[in-house]
Amino acid sequence: MKKILFIPFDLLAHYLRCLEIAKNISASDLEIVFLNSERYFDFVSSNGFKKTKNQCVAYERVIENAGKFDFSWINEKSVKKAVDFFINILEDEKPDMVISDTYPGINIACSYLKIKHISIVNAYATNNYALLRDVPHNHRANRFRKYLTQEKWDRIVRIVEEITLKRVHTPFKKIRKNLSIDLKENLFDEFTSELNLIVDDPEIFPLKNHDNSHVQSGPVLYTCKKDDNDLLNFLNKNSSKPSIFVSTGSSGKNIIPNIIKPEELQDYNLIVTGCNEEYENKNVFYKNFVNFDLIAEKIDLVICHGGNGTMYQSLNAGKKIIAVPSIFEQEWNVQRFSGLNLCKVFYPDDNPLKLKKLIFESFKENTASTYKDKYKKVSAKYGDVIIEYLSK
Repeated sequence: MKKILFIPFDLLAHYLRCLEIAKNISASDLEIVFLNSERYFDFVSSNGFKKTKNQCVAYERVIENAGKFDFSWINEKSVKKAVDFFINILEDEKPDMVISDTYPGINIACSYLKIKHISIVNAYATNNYALLRDVPHNHRANRFRKYLTQEKWDRIVRIVEEITLKRVHTPFKKIRKNLSIDLKENLFDEFTSELNLIVDDPEIFPLKNHDNSHVQSGPVLYTCKKDDNDLLNFLNKNSSKPSIFVSTGSSGKNIIPNIIKPEELQDYNLIVTGCNEEYENKNVFYKNFVNFDLIAEKIDLVICHGGNGTMYQSLNAGKKIIAVPSIFEQEWNVQRFSGLNLCKVFYPDDNPLKLKKLIFESFKENTASTYKDKYKKVSAKYGDVIIEYLSK
């Protein structure tokens, strides 16, 4: 029996899409194991998969620093700690193949131990992305934008990005030299491998080059079978009001109540996820995790952090979206989705009155989704690719 070890970065979206792909790997003679995460072990167990004995060693303060466009969390000490941990896990588990999701350092461990490696990654986190990754809206460089043509601005952004990616990659390069394995050029090289599953819609996030090392069948949406009678009862008894789903994932800032107070939206039902406590209070239902598929037909508007999974999930359900990004990766998402008029954008440092205005405007607009039910069979396609690669 062959073994596949999944190693997602320790954020909910990465675990959920890995779980969905694992559920769609059709092979009876296969053992699937997930890197044990204290935060997400319930999701792994409920889907019937095994966990590693050792829990993941995550880079510290990633989200906090990412919000400041600060890469200090990537340093020689943190990278060595991660690589040593991955090597120990792989030597202990002895997998035939590793499938990682945006976890820098695992590529080094797989190369060192000569283990097959597949990467799950977003298009914008690769060197093969065809479009511009613009600077965050609050970056100090934006003060000079008005003095430059768009062409000059884009060129400068690309040059500075190249320099930054190489500089941040320095500790990885040093470890590669010490381990006498193949050298890489920049940080994005650490997110990819010999085979990459690009979990984005190619119409939204295109690649520059198409070759056998990149498979882009579309986004992966987590499907959940969990019932939630309390939430359904809340929506049913308040069916006269339109409903707003508010999701901040595991990496966003609290939109409610930090930006806008529930009492300011008394004319709407609010379902707020990412809460430590689960309870109902007047027009608000607070939940830690929501089975979106269960309530999608009852939702009129999604307000989210701009994360990849939530954005595609909302598009697939044909919902209007307001994105509230708080870190640069979410901004890359939102720059593209909003550029295609697929969402409205509110930044956390804007006046909260603007968010209220966007909400009211969204309910007045009549829009037809061209993405509804588009991504249903994507996970199975990636499952077939994995089985084919494992058999080589």
